[in-house]
Amino acid sequence: MGGIGNRDERKEEIGKKKEERGKRKEERRKRQDFNLKTMKLLIITSVKTFEEKVKKLLAENHVITYSYSSVTGYRDSTRDAVSRNWFATEMNKTESLLFFAFVSDETSENVFEAIEELNKTCDIHSKVHIAVTPIERSNTTLIQ
Repeated sequence: MGGIGNRDERKEEIGKKKEERGKRKEERRKRQDFNLKTMKLLIITSVKTFEEKVKKLLAENHVITYSYSSVTGYRDSTRDAVSRNWFATEMNKTESLLFFAFVSDETSENVFEAIEELNKTCDIHSKVHIAVTPIERSNTTLIQ
């Protein structure tokens, strides 16, 4: 009879463990759904001159993880008025940077506003450009 009691206890224990695993799985799914609703992708472009300013701006807005890469920007100056472009047949190249960061909705708003403020104080014709896009699917959990 002692064996039957142990078997019943074991079944009950297994049932509880399955229930706990189910709860943890549901919690993970809810966290991921929340992250996807609030996760944004920041895309920032700037001329190389602004590299340190953009990095500082990201740090000040608590963007602790991001990627960036050097890129060459092109602008077709043939569409400019001749008075503005003496060499109307040239493509102008610019050494630029491209930054990417997965951030919360709140952080994306803060960075966007900070870049708007930075652009108001820039002495150069080129501005820092930013785009914010929602994340539809991801295998990444938002850390920030």
